[in-house]
Amino acid sequence: MGAETSDGLLAGLSRVAERLDVADPEGDSAESARRLREHLTSRAGRGLLVFDNAVDPDGLRLFLPAAGGTQIVVTSTDRSFAELGEMVEVSVFSRQQSFGFLRARAGLALTRRTQTRWRVNWGTCPWAWPRRQRRSAAST
Repeated sequence: MGAETSDGLLAGLSRVAERLDVADPEGDSAESARRLREHLTSRAGRGLLVFDNAVDPDGLRLFLPAAGGTQIVVTSTDRSFAELGEMVEVSVFSRQQSFGFLRARAGLALTRRTQTRWRVNWGTCPWAWPRRQRRSAAST
């Protein structure tokens, strides 16, 4: 999801909350984002959230699950995001490199259908700031 603005971030988190059936029934995007964070913190299943072009580490930190099986990838040109987890410097990846990186880092099996859907939604993005949830639970 786009993380360039707080409004865009909340809208993206709300969409994810809706898909996972944890959205606020009143439609409050901030409450939906909070409920999503709680859900992902307690969820044991594996998952992946990508925050693209993030600009505010402190603002993003509020929405990151403190534990759980969800892997977080943050792309940004702002080096202050390194405080959230392991920084991986990358140039633009080829499509094959992007999916290989996701498979290796997040342990996801990406089907051809998933790859096509991902490409339509995201294009070929550099995956710059992986954050492992279990290791960084104390920092959030």
